[in-house]
Amino acid sequence: MILARFRELADPHQPHPKTDGWKQTVFAYINANPHTFRQNAILAIPTPVPAEFEPALMKALEDPDWGVLRSACEVAGKSGRTAFIRPLCRIVETTHETFVQSAASSSAQALGARVELWEAWCEVITDQDFMSEALTQLALGPLHLPSKSSSGNSNFTREQRFAIRNAWRKFVRNRLGRTAAHRRSHRIPCPDRF
Repeated sequence: MILARFRELADPHQPHPKTDGWKQTVFAYINANPHTFRQNAILAIPTPVPAEFEPALMKALEDPDWGVLRSACEVAGKSGRTAFIRPLCRIVETTHETFVQSAASSSAQALGARVELWEAWCEVITDQDFMSEALTQLALGPLHLPSKSSSGNSNFTREQRFAIRNAWRKFVRNRLGRTAAHRRSHRIPCPDRF
């Protein structure tokens, strides 16, 4: 019954009740077990996210369940609140479950993250399994390059991965982090060299 209620609250075509009782129910279940209740309670948070829900959603961005975490990322991305950018970027850096990392990255970008997000992807370069995705995100994020699909290659040594990561860090900090204009910029022309 409660899951059906949460799904009804999550439906953008359904008006929320006039009384605030539903909010207490959402708050109560955001921390409940099993994870299905937490996930559906998070999805019932209206977007843009009202200020009263921000702390609960911030806590949900640390949930150990990947499905709950992905839902929290998606709601945060629709929240309209830039306070969620840093936690989302940290998820990109540390949670290498592809569907969670992708949700966090997309959500951070939707909130206006640029340099912070690119810095987070720089940190992923050293992970051999995710290096290709990190480089793709960096090449298609800050640089204005044509999109091309590639099979990717992560057959680099650990030392090479750290060197590549350091080069991207330097590029992001020196070229993109210099001014407020760069921080707001979506993309820059492709440089001839780093």
